[in-house]
Amino acid sequence: MKIMNKRPLRFYVRAIAFLVLCFIMLQCCSLNVFKSPGVTLNKSRTNNSAQEAHFMALMKEKEALLKDLNSDQNDTISRIKRKIYEVNEQQVILNENKFGPLDNNSVVIVIQVHKQFSYLRYSVNSISHARDISKALLVFSHDFYDDNINDFVQAIEFCKVIQMYYPHSLQTHPQRFPGRDPNDCPRNITKNLAIINNCNNAIYPDINGHYRQARLTQAKHHWWWKANRVFHQLKATRYHAGLVLFLEENHFVAEDFLYVLIKMQQNSKKLCPQCNILRLGNHIITLKFSKVECFPWVSEKHNIAIAFNRNTWSDIRSCAQSFCTYDDYSWDRSLGHVSETCLLRNLHVMAIKGTRVYPIGKCDQSLNCDSVLALSTAKRAIRFALRAGQFYPKSLTLDATSKAPINNLKSVKRNGGWSDPRDHRLCLKAASLQ
Repeated sequence: MKIMNKRPLRFYVRAIAFLVLCFIMLQCCSLNVFKSPGVTLNKSRTNNSAQEAHFMALMKEKEALLKDLNSDQNDTISRIKRKIYEVNEQQVILNENKFGPLDNNSVVIVIQVHKQFSYLRYSVNSISHARDISKALLVFSHDFYDDNINDFVQAIEFCKVIQMYYPHSLQTHPQRFPGRDPNDCPRNITKNLAIINNCNNAIYPDINGHYRQARLTQAKHHWWWKANRVFHQLKATRYHAGLVLFLEENHFVAEDFLYVLIKMQQNSKKLCPQCNILRLGNHIITLKFSKVECFPWVSEKHNIAIAFNRNTWSDIRSCAQSFCTYDDYSWDRSLGHVSETCLLRNLHVMAIKGTRVYPIGKCDQSLNCDSVLALSTAKRAIRFALRAGQFYPKSLTLDATSKAPINNLKSVKRNGGWSDPRDHRLCLKAASLQ
């Protein structure tokens, strides 16, 4: 079922008519102002009455237009919600007949998708060339319903595929929480003025004195929801004991990324016995393709292409209160807070130094990205590694520099943006689903 987001033609016709009426009204007012002073009082009253009638007609036209707009938007949102509900309930696995059911030795790859279609195409194309990808399950976790993206995902044939939709997105809640409610406090308003204005979250500014911005909160909500759903709700994965790898729509992978991930898992007890997270991505491109490093979790360093199993997730989920109430809208810093304040055994990361996952879009929180340079750099690095025979290493070795301790974990400044109790409740609700 296609969800049409385009407004009907009648809306634009009525909008143009409304603008023409406004122009005529302004012309009438101008003529009235510049009339000669000899105009009689009765004629002036007649003109005023005519102007009032025109004004009332314009207001009725405006109300009708707004009503049509709201009706069209509500209809579209209702259709999207119904489709999201159907997909989440049905849990259809594409290509399962071709590749067979998932087993515990296979990797589940979860891709968080917004609406950057061009990046997603590059990402999926790179994944399609990976060795043993036919054994994996590819989970697309969407927070935006788009027909073009859906058609693209459903046309994938190189592995098993399943889609799921975050049900509390900004797309389906544009004017109420978790979207931006019209009565939400503006970001930069003072607390005293917010209380006077009686806006929704007036008594809950964040650690920096600001109020929530809906567009910044969605990524953390979505990350937490998808992890809970994969480990506890999807029929295909709720008992899966193998690795779950978390990617994003703008991640471009090397063809040996699954090979290296399994190699890291097999060598983790020997090279990094305290490590409970594996990381395939690196912000810095190096030539140490068979070297690994071991560090305590650092959000800015370890937030690209992480993988862990059900045991690690169970530890993280047991600290849902810590994750969901920490005043930072980024999921990776919240995970660092969990590690430092809640877990009995801190999160430690075994990371490949020669990255196998390249972010091809340097996106800010507004999702404004530029992928040209990053994609070109990633392709050059991959070509070099292939020509030099650096991929598919027979063994992994621990890099000497990884033994240096990190002592600044608690000095990271918080972003804030996560002080609203409504965000806390919604986040905790995701962890309570069975």
